[in-house]
Amino acid sequence: AGGDDKAFAADTESGLGRDWIGGFQLAWTSPRVVRAVKPEVHEFFEQPVTPGDALDTIDGESTKGLGRTEILKRLAKSSNWGFARSLGRKLQEALRQASKTESFHDAVRRAAKKAKASPPAEDDPASGRGRDWIGGVQLAWTSPPVVRAVKPE
Repeated sequence: AGGDDKAFAADTESGLGRDWIGGFQLAWTSPRVVRAVKPEVHEFFEQPVTPGDALDTIDGESTKGLGRTEILKRLAKSSNWGFARSLGRKLQEALRQASKTESFHDAVRRAAKKAKASPPAEDDPASGRGRDWIGGVQLAWTSPPVVRAVKPE
């Protein structure tokens, strides 16, 4: 299982705990996150793989619970990798779709005005303070702002 993962925890500052595999730099986090992509690999995928996407399947089998060694073994014999889109990409697509309706824009404007009128607070996961729902997206007021939740609709 995933027992060998702790030795390869990704350090976002130094790049340790990452491997270049083909044209992807894969961080040994859970889930396994793509940190960088060489442009030439895009021709092998229906949709471009971008940093933040996660390695989801290898030859149709889930990578959940697999450690670095097992994943590398499977990748060495595989012909098909599956990636799950990052929340950021899903959010961008949802906003693009929702922006087609005037009611979404109105909801964003209303929520932004309401958030602006309340006193600022730092992001506090325990209390939920320092966060506002803006058009179906919960933003934490960090620098830069971070999406904490998205309503499916």
